[in-house]
Amino acid sequence: MGHCYGPQQDRGVYRTIDGGKTWERVLFVDENTGASDIAMDPNNSRNIIAGMWPFKIRTWQRTSGGMQGGLFLSGDGGTTWKKLTGNGLPKPPTGKIGFAYAPNKLNCIYALIETPQDDFSGVLWRSENGGETWSLISIDQRYTQRAHYYTRMAVTPDDEDEVYFLANGFFKSLDGGKTVTILPRSSSPGGDNHDMWIDPLIPDRMLVANDGSVAISTNRGKTWHMPKLPVAQMYHVAVDNQIPYFVYGNRQDGPSRRGPSNSKSQSITLSMWHSVGGGESGFTYPDPVDNNIIWSGNMHQIVTTYNLRTGQSRDVTVWPDYSLGWGPAKLKYRWNWTVPLAISPHDHNKVYVGSQFVHMTTNGGYSWEVISPDLTTNDKSRQVDSGGLTIDNCGVDFGCTLFAISESSLEEGQIWAGSNDGQVHVTRSECCIRI
Repeated sequence: MGHCYGPQQDRGVYRTIDGGKTWERVLFVDENTGASDIAMDPNNSRNIIAGMWPFKIRTWQRTSGGMQGGLFLSGDGGTTWKKLTGNGLPKPPTGKIGFAYAPNKLNCIYALIETPQDDFSGVLWRSENGGETWSLISIDQRYTQRAHYYTRMAVTPDDEDEVYFLANGFFKSLDGGKTVTILPRSSSPGGDNHDMWIDPLIPDRMLVANDGSVAISTNRGKTWHMPKLPVAQMYHVAVDNQIPYFVYGNRQDGPSRRGPSNSKSQSITLSMWHSVGGGESGFTYPDPVDNNIIWSGNMHQIVTTYNLRTGQSRDVTVWPDYSLGWGPAKLKYRWNWTVPLAISPHDHNKVYVGSQFVHMTTNGGYSWEVISPDLTTNDKSRQVDSGGLTIDNCGVDFGCTLFAISESSLEEGQIWAGSNDGQVHVTRSECCIRI
């Protein structure tokens, strides 16, 4: 795919014939189109199918899909390719594409294809002749949900009709994708599932990789074991002023966490860490005067306070609109995925958060006031729906939002604010100065 943040000549499909010592590009569409998936026929390694995906990411929008994408087939191990059109396939434009061969049935291929939301033509196609002709199997958008984020599936090696679809949920089909069963959380590998491996010799053994961890099944998905791995994605880190101090951070796919920097035993165990409200995308700060009060942000502009004395978390979000599904131009306040949060070093009762404005509370978040004008460019062309062919307004790419807030530790009232569209402002009294 390349880095996806602009035109890139390195996109395409590459092949090695010397075990990875050297590589050659064997399929290139254009500088805006990369390979979203590639699959090799398990019964004939010369048959390869690739999905080419026009995709561009900006800080304010992602655009999936285009006229140049589609399905490409090779019958000579990738030396030559032909683009597949017609014969049951959807008309362009197309977006992200995923594939799966059925190992036990010759020439059986599944294809998940992102098609335009305003002219929807389907989700799942199947070919019984190696990709020459295709049949539409399903229009159920749950198979891909957020198409650019998921679009993966797997077929069991011993049954061409047993298909698994990986998305926010986990779906199983026993009739080739015509219908699916939504597996409940109690008997599924978890959420945000991205890839799956099924043992080709013992199909009851399965592995699923998701945002949270890895899930293992040895009974064909009836039950799953999810080992606790010593890994995490942390957004930000902070410490308090105790001795020894505690460490705070925002953890992906979970609440914010607090743990000691030291312990009386030989190690810092998992049991010493605990949740302190908030969530994955944001900042977490203990009150510098009362470390028992912890401020934390989360996605979709959520702000919480956590009281260590009571073990309770309180939602103190500035404005009660939930931004998921909305474009930024339709919202009263535009919030960055990692909402900026700051506590005044001069008055711990003053807490700031940022939308396109700086908001301040002096009463623990029971009320908020706007203390600045719009500190972004307010460019309406960068406050648009995101996603491209499939709208995906989940808040990760809102344009014209504040990205950082900080008050000077030397001068009370000197507050700096930076936006994700390149603006830097500072206030030293009642007015803001653009830098």
